[in-house]
Amino acid sequence: TYTVFSIPQKDQWTLILNGDLGQWGAFNYAQDQDVLRVTVPVVNTPESWEPFTIDFEQFENHVDMVLIWDRTKVAVSISQQEQ
Repeated sequence: TYTVFSIPQKDQWTLILNGDLGQWGAFNYAQDQDVLRVTVPVVNTPESWEPFTIDFEQFENHVDMVLIWDRTKVAVSISQQEQ
């Protein structure tokens, strides 16, 4: 289980999975506990979304974790490696 953080910018967001589960907010954020950082592009949507939403869109070989708020959407593709 992980804590999810984001660093939003106009054209891209950095999404972070952090291994310190006991955090409340980013007050005690410890970068040395980061498990993964990924930068994803921002997509501007025609419709406004309220409230902030995290959703998962399933495809044949992967799942996208989608974060959307107002007219801003970012998606991270998640897949499982073959063993």
